[in-house]
Amino acid sequence: MKLVACLLGLFFSVSGFGQHLILTPYSDSRDLARLRTSASVAIHYIGNDFILATTSTEWPVGSIHLKANPWNPDISYFLVWLPEANRQEAVTLLQEHYSVLYSDNTKAIVEIPGTQPIPKPFVHGGIVRISQKSQFIPEIPEDTRYVIDTFPLIYTLMAMVDTGEFMPDIRFLEAYGTRYCESLQALQAQEWIKEQFEQYPGLEVEVQNFPYYGGSSSDNVIATLPGKLHPEEYVAIGAHYDSYSWSGNAPGADDNASGTAAVLELARILSQFEWDRSIIFCTFSAEEVGLVGSEYYASHAQAQGMDILGYFNFDMIGYHYWSDQIHTDMIAPPSALELVNFYKDVAAIYLPDFGVFDAQLTGGDSDHTSFNNNGYMGIFPFEDVPHYSPYIHTPQDLVGPSMNSPEMAATFIQANLASVGSLSVPYDPVGVKDPLQQELTIHLYPNPATEDLTIVARGNELIDITIFSQLGQPVIRRTINGQATIDVSTLSAGAYFVQASSGHQHSYARLMVGPSR
Repeated sequence: MKLVACLLGLFFSVSGFGQHLILTPYSDSRDLARLRTSASVAIHYIGNDFILATTSTEWPVGSIHLKANPWNPDISYFLVWLPEANRQEAVTLLQEHYSVLYSDNTKAIVEIPGTQPIPKPFVHGGIVRISQKSQFIPEIPEDTRYVIDTFPLIYTLMAMVDTGEFMPDIRFLEAYGTRYCESLQALQAQEWIKEQFEQYPGLEVEVQNFPYYGGSSSDNVIATLPGKLHPEEYVAIGAHYDSYSWSGNAPGADDNASGTAAVLELARILSQFEWDRSIIFCTFSAEEVGLVGSEYYASHAQAQGMDILGYFNFDMIGYHYWSDQIHTDMIAPPSALELVNFYKDVAAIYLPDFGVFDAQLTGGDSDHTSFNNNGYMGIFPFEDVPHYSPYIHTPQDLVGPSMNSPEMAATFIQANLASVGSLSVPYDPVGVKDPLQQELTIHLYPNPATEDLTIVARGNELIDITIFSQLGQPVIRRTINGQATIDVSTLSAGAYFVQASSGHQHSYARLMVGPSR
């Protein structure tokens, strides 16, 4: 028996016939990859160290059985994150109203008949609806499209981020008093967001209705900026605009007027330029009651076969804990590691003083999960774990006590702006011009570099390349014809500047050199 268990490893013990809802732990990305590729496991939710899934006739060793034959149109299942301070009281409260299938120190899984009200969240992002449709289907391209490059335009975009633009939007959304998804104010906020998108050039705006627990909710508002070269490839940025309070008003300044205003700020800036890939600006509703709006959007995109390269989530970006430097804690599952690394590498180039730290938000969730659950990579740069705003879900989630740092919000906006812009790729129509009229441009990858650096220069045939140290001293000189690979392993780790020269034309790019492996 021990030998059999060792051979089977993670998989599988026979359980009987029918479908079974299970909770299965995993320890690393290799375990997760094996679970994802198993024909007998359909994954509905991926946590930091566990998944919720259904299986037909067998389940992985170590799984916890939750429910036989679970999928019934009159039954819903929710993951409820529990408060750290009074976990047992929360579980007891849930047991008074619902069938609790499982609970531990951080979470509970509850079963709810369709006629019964959904549970109230105990913490930020505190409930997630477990949908039968949410099946993670990974699709990793053979030739990666997540190449780090240096675009001078990105510096221009970052300089356009303006607190005078996004802070009034935060205050306007706060002034509704509540944006609870079932409220009239949420419908009014929906229409206002739609009007903001419609004033930006080139955006195709859609109001997306979705099923809501047999009732009604405000809708998703989605704006798309079509790409010029690859319009069938998409980069998405999003936030939820609904708010929630345990009691009293729900102004939701930090959670999540700040994120909504950030999406509008990116739409304002990015719509003024052209991009190779299409960019989607998402504002979701009903996040606070189970990620409902984003789940509908992501599953609908999956069903349509949309090629979304990545989703960047804005949720709470404006509370600065007094003793912290401005930074972000990165929340993402192992399946989104490539997008996490892309974000980190872009931030290292354009915001080298902006710390990006890996973290786990074990007691809550946000809309990036809907994308990960539907086969896309979604990441959530969060304001801090555990020092996020203590005022969320209260009447004190206001500009001042809660949304207290416009500087921090601006930095988060710049970081996502650089990442979205880098992945969307600034459209360069230079290839259709007379070669004699081409402007001199330069692209570097990988950037940061450790050993080999590839330089692609567009302009006249022969181009002189000079790499300068921060002190302005030339450290490498080459003459290239279009493209060349240069060994930079002898350079010390740090920042450099690359100059491309041809006649009277010059172009510059910033290069980061990391320590050699």
